[in-house]
Amino acid sequence: MSLWNYTPLFPLKEDQILTIDNLATLHTYTGTASESWFYLVSAAIEARSTFILPLLLSSLHSVRSRNIRQLTSDLRSLGTEIAEMSVLLKKMNSECDPNVFYNSIRPFLAGWNNMSPAGLPHGVIYEGTMPFRANPPHPIDWTTGYRTYAGGSNAQSALIQSLDIVMGIDHRPTGEAKDAGGQGVPPPKKHGFIQEMRGYMPGPHRRFLEDLTRVSNLREFVTSYTDAGSDELKEAFDACLAGLRRFRDIHIQIVSRYILLPSSKTSAVKKPNPGGETGTGGTQLIPFLKQVREETMEGVAAEYTRGLIAQGLFPRDSAKRSRDVAERTQTVGLAGVWETGFDGGGGICHW
Repeated sequence: MSLWNYTPLFPLKEDQILTIDNLATLHTYTGTASESWFYLVSAAIEARSTFILPLLLSSLHSVRSRNIRQLTSDLRSLGTEIAEMSVLLKKMNSECDPNVFYNSIRPFLAGWNNMSPAGLPHGVIYEGTMPFRANPPHPIDWTTGYRTYAGGSNAQSALIQSLDIVMGIDHRPTGEAKDAGGQGVPPPKKHGFIQEMRGYMPGPHRRFLEDLTRVSNLREFVTSYTDAGSDELKEAFDACLAGLRRFRDIHIQIVSRYILLPSSKTSAVKKPNPGGETGTGGTQLIPFLKQVREETMEGVAAEYTRGLIAQGLFPRDSAKRSRDVAERTQTVGLAGVWETGFDGGGGICHW
């Protein structure tokens, strides 16, 4: 919805990019200002790729040429851009009403995957259409024609996945520790959510991520570099990771405000949705997002940064508040119950 569902209010000059002040939404389901703003914040964040993607590619070129000065400069600029993403994400709170989002907007964004409690155990059929065999294939039952598409998720952003790939951030199954498995223990089942979400991206975006994965070695280079300028390089790299962690911390706060808190109010006056009592429903959303945030800082390069983490100097209060809310809430998600289990994903619009 964010990649094509916008138009600039005023023509852009040659050296301008799209900003949230110069954007309008083309289509909404509800006609509300809250829904329009929800899409515009996402579009404005995606527009930062105008600056971020060239910096990521320039960083990889600098690694290959061992141009430490340019690489340090690129990473410092990248840290600034990541901070700008956080500023934009926080703007969600200014014009999008949590109650309108939870009760009116979210059902349209939830998708048709794991929707048995809502009366769609097999998904939906697009009557009068012939399913096509996409690559990668979408979840379609080729015998019956039922389709089970996932709802919206932050993981469907090629920009966010590009940052994770280049920065060397590895995401594991929810609940799995970094050192899970050992000698004689089979490797854990690979988390497929991130890969699955690439199936909802435009083909060129997906292929770009595949190519980026094959050539990205920034983290390995920075952590192993010990020559002149290594301290400045590692600090610039870690600043980018800290910025991404802050971005994900804000995301957790938004999920709490727009899903968990309205859900707790709704369940206090209404009978919970069918399936709301299931053990995995309502308990995986915040753990998934919290783990993604913590994984962001596992690749820090400087001893100084590792020391700060060991001392607990990165803020954790927001995650604790979110967890407390989650423990009081039976029904979360967007149109019913969050039933992703340990192999599922998360996001403000994901089922």
